[in-house]
Amino acid sequence: MARVSSKQSNFKIKFICIVSIIAILALSCIWSTQIENALGIGKVPAQIGSYESVSGKEFQVHYIDVGQGDSTLIKFPDGKTMLIDAGEEEYGDDVVTYLQKENVTKLDYFVLTHSDSDHVGGAQAVLEAFEVQNIYRPFQLACEKSGAFAEDEALATAGYIDFYTETYTDFSYSKIDTIIYNETITAIYEETYTTSTGKTESNVFVNYDGLEIIGSSYTVTWYAPEVYATNVQPMGDIGYPTKYYSNPNDYSPIINIVYAEESYLFTGDAGTAVEKDFLERVNGGVYTAEQKQSLQNVLIYKAGHHGSGTSSTEDFLKFIQPKFIVVSCGLNNKYKHPNSSFLQRAQEICNVTEENGGLLRTDKQGNIAIGAAQQESNATIYASGQAISIGERIRWWQICLGIGVILTIAIISVKGKVTYSKVKKSAKKAGDAFRG
Repeated sequence: MARVSSKQSNFKIKFICIVSIIAILALSCIWSTQIENALGIGKVPAQIGSYESVSGKEFQVHYIDVGQGDSTLIKFPDGKTMLIDAGEEEYGDDVVTYLQKENVTKLDYFVLTHSDSDHVGGAQAVLEAFEVQNIYRPFQLACEKSGAFAEDEALATAGYIDFYTETYTDFSYSKIDTIIYNETITAIYEETYTTSTGKTESNVFVNYDGLEIIGSSYTVTWYAPEVYATNVQPMGDIGYPTKYYSNPNDYSPIINIVYAEESYLFTGDAGTAVEKDFLERVNGGVYTAEQKQSLQNVLIYKAGHHGSGTSSTEDFLKFIQPKFIVVSCGLNNKYKHPNSSFLQRAQEICNVTEENGGLLRTDKQGNIAIGAAQQESNATIYASGQAISIGERIRWWQICLGIGVILTIAIISVKGKVTYSKVKKSAKKAGDAFRG
């Protein structure tokens, strides 16, 4: 009978141990996010600086403090600017002042997420102060208290609504009869901007899933609202009618801005229904692998609906896994935003809290600004008088690699006749040394 030599036996035991360790460490990387959250590694802020560390960056996102409302300014590297919402009417002048302070002289893009006054109330002041080339509005039609369409509601006067209601028996849409929304709709269709040949009417589009802006080093992509049906015709250059929701908040778009391989996500006041529809489209293969990846690696997420309990659902947060969350809300607001259930989900799912610097709030920190540059690995947050560098500490895969290398060397270096107990003892000693 052939006998296995001591040398061969040693090699076999060492090989099995090394392969087992590598397999275990590799499998653990599947749950790297959960492990990092549990250990408190992989993210969290680092370096303190000044406002200049943000203002000097070529890409900037400014979450403007407008009390219990929303308004966000984005400054792109190619000089273009975007404003998402403008807060309540009483904050309109504050938004204008903030934009002027940031040397904004015109707006290339103005996104109105939905009809609520805490989002569109300040729009008229913005439209009066700046020329706006492209305006994005919700598929919510302005109407009078009587139910008749408002005189300046272009979606109705152009005959689109008549066409769809006659063609599709199940076609429904949201009608908004507030004075502030009616006045906002009138103002956006009266807006003009200057071209080389003179003044021209601003372009007005409907927010819908599939809209995209492709810049020199960035993309802006709409992932909601869901289009009403795949076989409907677009409204000229305006866009498509979108799915009917009973809650006006759910006409808010999900917008992802990608710059320097980092994602900045905005969802207006979108609630559970929109997040559910979005995840169904994601899992249904509607979006490309690249789009899906960008949505799963969100650097900063502006909490939906001011951090309410009916937005930022468990499944949604598990999918986007934001490193930082910004909540735009008013100090001691009557809605008690951010909601305690939202704060609990943010902590348990994303390891994002006020204590570790991952959760930022306009009610406590005022205006919050983020700056990033293509050639740098870190962005910078400015809030409450200090700047926080957004970096990453050690990642779980790096720990696994270190453990794997050290244990492999330890196992290989075992002298004499090898036994499993001897390998285990040597590996434990090397592990203790690694942990320091």
